[in-house]
Amino acid sequence: MPRFFRKFIAVYKAWWQEELEYRVASITWVVNGLVGTLFIMVLWLVTAKNSTGFPMSAPQIVTYFLLSVPVSRLTQVWSWDNMEEKVRGGEFTNFLLKPFAYLNFDLAENFARQSIRLLTLLPVMVVVFLFFRSEIRLTENPAVWFLFFLAVLLGLITRFWYENVLGVTTFWLLDVYGVSGLFGALSGIFSGSIIPFSVLPPQLLALARVLPFRFFVSFPLEIALGQVEGISLFYGFVAGFAWILFFAIVFKPFFRRGIKKYEAVGV
Repeated sequence: MPRFFRKFIAVYKAWWQEELEYRVASITWVVNGLVGTLFIMVLWLVTAKNSTGFPMSAPQIVTYFLLSVPVSRLTQVWSWDNMEEKVRGGEFTNFLLKPFAYLNFDLAENFARQSIRLLTLLPVMVVVFLFFRSEIRLTENPAVWFLFFLAVLLGLITRFWYENVLGVTTFWLLDVYGVSGLFGALSGIFSGSIIPFSVLPPQLLALARVLPFRFFVSFPLEIALGQVEGISLFYGFVAGFAWILFFAIVFKPFFRRGIKKYEAVGV
């Protein structure tokens, strides 16, 4: 087995054990995401019922928001928080001494967290989907599902690089919570987790389609519901890959400068 994979698996196992010790956090993660999404879904159902010409039917709304729960969880990472904790706590010094790239460690940590929490989420989602099965409308086209899962993977990679780029700001900012709050609000609005793209006004929709937040939630759901096809689908994937390339290019020089600043202050 290559050396990289041995190290990756070792970090993965360590974080898996730590996540098992905090099982309540996994349950809270599931409950918070599900309850919040169901509340938003009900609000949109009421809005659709009392609006003329609403662009989504009740089954589409139910399908959209129930499917958004696993999608948002599958694309979630904790890279920004991870880097902030390690830099502020001085733990980042370990990565200057270990022969293991920081991004590899962060990737293994995120996968471990994802794994244990998705195992907790799976049975809950099965029950929820069974409860709403009469209202859910899912395609049976395997090509659509292939593109859907490809879009989820695209969203995961995009968010991983996005959060690590923002995490680098920790080396310079004394307080990242204001910045994280701002970007969290932008993500909530433009990712589609709260407001479906189909109900956005044209000006905001045009902006939302080019921002990276779309790939965290909305883009896979647009594919699953048949809201994006043909050339628009192609351009969507191109935009996602472009954001990944952009974040990957930006990360390296800023990360190096951040390390120099970190070493200079003797943290």
